[in-house]
Amino acid sequence: MSLPRSLAVTILCASAFAGCVTPDEPTPPKAKLVTSEPKPEPAPPVDDPLKDDGVTRLANHGDDMTAGAVTPDGRLAATGSADLTVRVWDLATGKESRRFDGPILPVSCVAIAPDGLGLLAGSRDGTVFQWDLKTGKELTQLKESGRFVTAVTFSADGRQAVTGAQSGAIKLWDLKTGKVVKAFKGHQHAVNTLAISPDGKLLASGGDEGDAILWNLKSGEIKRKLGRAESWIKAVAFSPDGRLVATGGGDKAISIWDVATGRLEHAIEGQTGVLSRLRFIGGTRYLVAAGGSGEPTIRIFDVEGGSVVSRYAGHKGPITAVELDPDGMHLLSISLDETVRRWELPNLLKIQ
Repeated sequence: MSLPRSLAVTILCASAFAGCVTPDEPTPPKAKLVTSEPKPEPAPPVDDPLKDDGVTRLANHGDDMTAGAVTPDGRLAATGSADLTVRVWDLATGKESRRFDGPILPVSCVAIAPDGLGLLAGSRDGTVFQWDLKTGKELTQLKESGRFVTAVTFSADGRQAVTGAQSGAIKLWDLKTGKVVKAFKGHQHAVNTLAISPDGKLLASGGDEGDAILWNLKSGEIKRKLGRAESWIKAVAFSPDGRLVATGGGDKAISIWDVATGRLEHAIEGQTGVLSRLRFIGGTRYLVAAGGSGEPTIRIFDVEGGSVVSRYAGHKGPITAVELDPDGMHLLSISLDETVRRWELPNLLKIQ
């Protein structure tokens, strides 16, 4: 059996940054830190707690897989590789349906447009390619991204793209003209992760210096800088209502911030490996944390209490994306082990 055709995944790929609050930006009032000690996990993980059709294995690239994304309708997956190609896979069969060439160095990140029709791929050669998934036509190349593109994402309307680079550069692009609309100045090191708020007005970024920054997407100005982590930031995620933003990375801790005030609302511990992806589910009540190098497991945390609600093990490589299945009953994940996995959610998280 194969994955249902109604799965959705959004993927962000990236690499880092730094900075401090702009001189004219008032420092947010110091807030009371709410730190939650995680409770023991209810049960040990099993090797592969999936239903019969819980895994789709993608045919091998010619080299290591480096990035991946899934179309909103769950029919196709796009993956980037060190073999200098981006490939599109039919998730019903696991077979390759289209291949794109162009990069002269390994592909570092990919993203699929909200309407499922456009594909972006960033490369270590500093170029971002845009293709039409339906026709296979190359639409444009963004060539001023800076050395080694490490993060890319579409705007909510799919008309613009945001890129991050190893140099610390972040740029907003018009995809019709291929021109830079705005450059974001404030990063000094690699940008590892990017996320756009649900209303499309804010950009969150995280990087190698351990800083997380909130930006005004339209003006390119820093809204505020959040507290510095003890290690690099690898994941940022807005809550569905845009009120909270979660950050995490190399220090294995998760910080949850109030977007409006910059106040640290919750600090969650319990992750034993480097974090690679974060995603809110159930509004702001629960947070999915996926592991990168060292421990490719998935944990679902209760945000208020910090306890582990559920844990999933089975991937053999870093997880590049997690998303809620449109059926409201399952979680979908993609890993550099070249698999797409479907996990059953605990009953309290299922959306009927």
